[in-house]
Amino acid sequence: MKLHHFLILVFLFCLVAAIPASASNESSVNVTLTDDVGNPLSNVKIRLFLYQSKSDYEVSEILIGDCRTDKNGQCSISFQDAPHDSSGFYRGYLQIGQSGQKNLLWPGGQLDAIVWLDAESKVYSPRESEPYDWQEPDRETMNVHSHSQTQVKLGRLITIIVILGSWLTFIFMGKKQ
Repeated sequence: MKLHHFLILVFLFCLVAAIPASASNESSVNVTLTDDVGNPLSNVKIRLFLYQSKSDYEVSEILIGDCRTDKNGQCSISFQDAPHDSSGFYRGYLQIGQSGQKNLLWPGGQLDAIVWLDAESKVYSPRESEPYDWQEPDRETMNVHSHSQTQVKLGRLITIIVILGSWLTFIFMGKKQ
């Protein structure tokens, strides 16, 4: 294989490697719904609403998507390019059937939300600043799987440097021949 063929392959590989770094910002909310003793709740409709600022004093709610929990009490709502606040975070809530709402705030990416319903079948809302010695621990669980903006920018920068380096090598090797 000639050198310029090799460099073309390297260049194409770099282009393919750049695709995930420049892909659109897909996010998802993965919900697990349980009752007060931890049993999964199936066939519950969950709707995701995000807030969109119209002005400094006006906010609207946008329905992003919905899902129904399966036999394991799980469902997922995926979306792209939804409204976010000025800091880049998504703010909104999950509407859990007729049981209430679960507030959300996360930077995007994958959010795993475990939602408990209390004995009255209402969304469990923990107290702030718990647990004290005499309180039970917070049962709320949220896991965010997201790449920071710095990691994304660094990945894009490295990809651009590799592409430019390959391109310059290709140009200079062509001039030597």
